[in-house]
Amino acid sequence: MEKYYFIINPLASSGKAAVVWRDCKSYLDRHHIEYEAFMTSYAGHATKLAADLTGSRERTAEKTIVVIGGDGTLGDVVSGINISAQAAIAFIPGGSGNDFSRSNHLSRHAVRRLKYILKRRRIIWLDYGVISYIQGELQQRRFIVSSGLGLDARICEGVQVSPMKGFFNRLHLGRLAYIGVGVRKIFREKPFSAQVVLDGTRTLDLDHVRYISIHVQPREGGGFRMAPRADGQDGQFDLCIVTSGSRLYLTKILISAFLGRHTRLKGVHMIRCTTAVFRTDQKVCVHTDGEICGHLNEFNVLCERRKLKMIL
Repeated sequence: MEKYYFIINPLASSGKAAVVWRDCKSYLDRHHIEYEAFMTSYAGHATKLAADLTGSRERTAEKTIVVIGGDGTLGDVVSGINISAQAAIAFIPGGSGNDFSRSNHLSRHAVRRLKYILKRRRIIWLDYGVISYIQGELQQRRFIVSSGLGLDARICEGVQVSPMKGFFNRLHLGRLAYIGVGVRKIFREKPFSAQVVLDGTRTLDLDHVRYISIHVQPREGGGFRMAPRADGQDGQFDLCIVTSGSRLYLTKILISAFLGRHTRLKGVHMIRCTTAVFRTDQKVCVHTDGEICGHLNEFNVLCERRKLKMIL
C-alpha cells in the first residue's frame, strides 16, 4: 500500500487548513491508509520539508506529497521540491484565496478532494515560473499561480497584516479581504515607470504603471480573472500590464477583472512571453503566489514548461 506525505500549514486561512486536515486525518485513519504528516511552523518551512522529502537520498523513491493550505503554501512546496525526483504533488485547498483550486476547478470539500487524490484519476504535468533577483545575493523562487509587482503585490502585502483577513476567513469570505485592502491601496499607491524586456527580443518602456501581474494560472487575489486565457501547460506567462493615470478608472479595471472582462479596456495590455526582465524607476513591492519577495527595482522571470507532476 502506498504511503502519503502531507505538508500542512495549520495557520492558513485563520486555522481553516487545520480543520481540513482534521477531516482528512479522520478519513485516513478510518480506512487504514498509511501516511506521514508534517506541520509547518515558520515561514519557508514547507520549502524545507519538500526539499527533505525529495532530496538526493529520496529522489528515486516514488511518493505523493499532499499540500494542505493556501496558494502560498503550495508555492513553498513547489519551490522546495526536487523536480527530478519521482514525486507527485497534490493539493487540498485550505487557504483564503484558493486561486490554484479555482483555476483548476478542484473540489473545496476536503474529504471528497482527498478521495480523488487517493484514486489518482488525473495526473498531469504543469508549468511553473521562476523568479530571480539580487537581495544581498542571488535569490530564486518558483511560483505556480502568479507573480506581480506594484499594486498587485501591495494588496497581497496588505492582506497579510490586515485584521479583515481573519474576520472574512471566519465567514468563509476570504476574497473580500482582498477587495477591502485593494480599495484602500488604489487611493494610496503611486504609479511608476518600468522597462520590460520580453523573451530577450522586445523592449517595452512604460509610464504610469499601476501593476503588472505575471500568470501561470488565470486567477489570483481570491478569484480575480486577471489573465483569463492563461494556460498552465502552454509554457508561457500571460502578463497583465495596467497603466492608468486615473484612480477612478483603475477601480473600473479591477472591478471588470473580477469577471475577466478588463482585457479590452484602455490602459490594459495582455502579453504572452516565456521570459521577462523587469526594471523600474523605484523599488516596488513584488510577490510570488501571494507571498512577498521584497521591494525590488530589477528582477527576471522564466516559465518552465510542464515540469511539475501533479494530481488534479
